Amino acid sequence: MFFLIYIAAFAFYIFHMAPSVTVGDAGEFIASAKILGIAHAPGYPFFSLTGKIVSLMIPWGSAAFRINILSAAAGAGAAAVVYKLIRENLTPDRERFASWAAVGAAAVFASSIAVARSATQTEVFTLNALFASMITWALLSFAQRREYVGDTARILSGGGGKSERFLYLASFLFGLGASNHQTIILLLPAAVWLILRERAALLLRRAPILLLFAALGFSLNFYLPIRATAKPALNVGDPSTPRNFVRVLRRADYGTLKLTAGEKPVYSTAALIRQSRRVISGIAREFGVAGAIVILTGAGAIAAGKIILPAGAAGFWFILYLFAVPFFIFMGNLPFDAESEGILERFYVMGNIPLVFLLAAGAEATRKIIVKMSSKKISPEKQTPGRDAEAMPVAGRILQAVPAAAIFAFAFFNAVANRKDFDLRHYFLAHDYGRNVLKTVEPRGALFMDGGDDTFYTTAYFVFAEKLREDVSLFDRGAVVFQSPYGADFRRLTRDEKDIRRSTVEKLFAARRPVYFSTFNKDIMGRGGVSQTGILYRARNGLKTSDAIMAAIKDGGLKTAGDWFFNFYSMRNVFEELTDSRSRALQPIYPFLEASAMAEEASKSAVGNTAIGGITVKSASILDYCLKRWPEVSWLETNAAIEAEHIAYSRFIVGDFETAKGLYEMITRHNPMNYSAWTNMGVVFERMGRGDKALECYARAYQANPRHTSAYYNAAVIYWKRGDWEKVAEFFGEVVEIEPRNDKARGYLDAARSKIVKQPTVLKTP
Repeated sequence: MFFLIYIAAFAFYIFHMAPSVTVGDAGEFIASAKILGIAHAPGYPFFSLTGKIVSLMIPWGSAAFRINILSAAAGAGAAAVVYKLIRENLTPDRERFASWAAVGAAAVFASSIAVARSATQTEVFTLNALFASMITWALLSFAQRREYVGDTARILSGGGGKSERFLYLASFLFGLGASNHQTIILLLPAAVWLILRERAALLLRRAPILLLFAALGFSLNFYLPIRATAKPALNVGDPSTPRNFVRVLRRADYGTLKLTAGEKPVYSTAALIRQSRRVISGIAREFGVAGAIVILTGAGAIAAGKIILPAGAAGFWFILYLFAVPFFIFMGNLPFDAESEGILERFYVMGNIPLVFLLAAGAEATRKIIVKMSSKKISPEKQTPGRDAEAMPVAGRILQAVPAAAIFAFAFFNAVANRKDFDLRHYFLAHDYGRNVLKTVEPRGALFMDGGDDTFYTTAYFVFAEKLREDVSLFDRGAVVFQSPYGADFRRLTRDEKDIRRSTVEKLFAARRPVYFSTFNKDIMGRGGVSQTGILYRARNGLKTSDAIMAAIKDGGLKTAGDWFFNFYSMRNVFEELTDSRSRALQPIYPFLEASAMAEEASKSAVGNTAIGGITVKSASILDYCLKRWPEVSWLETNAAIEAEHIAYSRFIVGDFETAKGLYEMITRHNPMNYSAWTNMGVVFERMGRGDKALECYARAYQANPRHTSAYYNAAVIYWKRGDWEKVAEFFGEVVEIEPRNDKARGYLDAARSKIVKQPTVLKTP
């Protein structure tokens, strides 16, 4: 059955597997395996070496296709070992219905979203799950032995001297697993608990040997400095020196205990409550509400003694899940946005192992209840210890099959419901994006990337693994992923020094060869220093666009090189309903940048040009569409607002107030807290002679940001024109309170107060 489960799960994953590179880290992992490079910290040497072996063993397909198969094989292996864990430790009876429940639980594990999505593309998490399941099996095998009475098994603690070999195996797998993904360490507290609970003296006696086996497995990490000395094209962190090697192992560039670079939310009671809800919603997302109920049933049955586990095993499963998911989520403390949810999903893979065990426990508890109730109907003379199931009525035996059948049905419906999340058979979004980026770069061009894993890693995959466009030089402006052109000391410079160094080096490059930027910053080489070319920006360096491109532009009747690129890009999956956050963050790249190109063209023309007015409206409508289609994408919200404000300002200065007003309304509709847009819309209303509407906009601005002085200042000016000196004093007073050194506002405040004092007092007639 073990091998049948492996074959079935492997076939399931292969059927749904991505044909090429996917978003996220996939391109980097594929490239580092293909060329034996160094991936981002902590380097992932086990995956790189295993991926290289797999790519050599499989004689067909692209590098991405071959190494995707590694994830599928590892995921299938994890599902098979999960079955073995449940069968040996939860349902060891030789009753076939218990066995089928274990098979169904393994199917539930295999079809859960986090596991299936990781198994159908290049990722390190199915290998991590395989290590975790094998370590768990070795630990539980060490801690227990079995005796059979008829068809019923008794699980006994303390497996004897020979079981120590399982402990040595677990130690070696711990070390080896840490060279694949360091989160395997989250299994350690549960392991220590189990061993101390059962045989504490043995742990103390064998500690040196256990450490030796763990060190032997972990020694695979020494591949990193050895390979780094050869300076492979992917050499992230360059661990060729002891200092850099340690930095890579402890993920110093991210922060050792952080999941991502950047600031984390402040720890608080409210944040703790929200993270707890995240844990619960993660269970429901992976297994549905019905699955969560069965999991709770299994946990309750174990806690109540209805399901008997060896001493220490119940605590082992509880501690394993506690550290694999809740503790990890609380430690990571990621923000509550779609991007963070996407990052966390893959870390549910290991946590699904104890949850599926509890799911099977819930089914087994139900089966035992059925057996007990049906056994009461057996006459005393037919009752035989351990063989009541055979003597029970036919109806009872049929009912006994219900829990196993329910788990199979749940696995089937869970797979069908989740299929849209892991069916990557026709997924080419990242593949096309990487090729489109390289299409845009002229021969012998240099591509400087201003952030974005999908740009870094898809281009790395094509250039290094597939040997496509090897004439293009790849650089990241943070000097982390690719060989740095900025000098060996670049990472130690201050922010201002880095900016100066980048500008100097990039201008030198641009003087000799075509230079392109992947960025949202149009002023990356100073104002007017770059021109948009498709989804990239090209340095204005006196080099002309290639004759082939210019001929195509002329033949097609298009105006710019950017227009031509958007007409020949391959954009499969861009407008499909994809569910993962990383794909959704990549999809709007094309429409957003096309709108940006239109806006740039429109901003150069006068209001009287009807054609340009149409381009402006179209650009704004594309931005509006993007914000409606992908509202959770943070980069889009920020940059679409910047782009729309840029268009609005360009229309404002040529007197097209209606268009400017419409754009600001669009921005505030999508983000009511955008105080800058509210203030600018207020200015537009002022120029249209609608002071009351302007005041409403300024009020919305300072409500969104109480320290936004421009809104107070502009409101004070309107009241000045109206002669309402008390309001003038109130709003200029707000400005001065926030900016005590604003002498201009203070002068107006003093003038307003003096006018209030000089106003005659009107006496009312009694």
